[in-house]
Amino acid sequence: MDKCKVLLTLNDLLQTSTGGERRFRTCAQSAANVDVKRILEAAADGCAVGARQLTTKIRSLGGQPRSAGSVNGAVGMDDRSILDECERHQQIAKHGYEAALDVDLPLDVKAILERHYKVVSENHDRIRNLQDAA
Repeated sequence: MDKCKVLLTLNDLLQTSTGGERRFRTCAQSAANVDVKRILEAAADGCAVGARQLTTKIRSLGGQPRSAGSVNGAVGMDDRSILDECERHQQIAKHGYEAALDVDLPLDVKAILERHYKVVSENHDRIRNLQDAA
């Protein structure tokens, strides 16, 4: 895969990660349940770590990192609605990482994306468990 396509793929996932971080933090602020807040904050932290790693890789390849746009708030939503929203976006993130992992990428890039995909999948599973318990 040429460098331009690798950078486009990484920037798409960077936007997914930064958007996920913002969404999780916004939802955590609106959540009433302490456990929901804690899990959403941890998910936001994981997205932030992933975004930093992607930014570093993009720059090391000579690219310019792009950031995500704004995120709609979760004001007025109950915890179940917040979890539904987070789960929906994690599902989108999972699909984005799955698509990227299906592409012929350099091994070092693929290794980064595999680690991130694991975190996204774990976040998705935690949110699903919270939904089931709600």
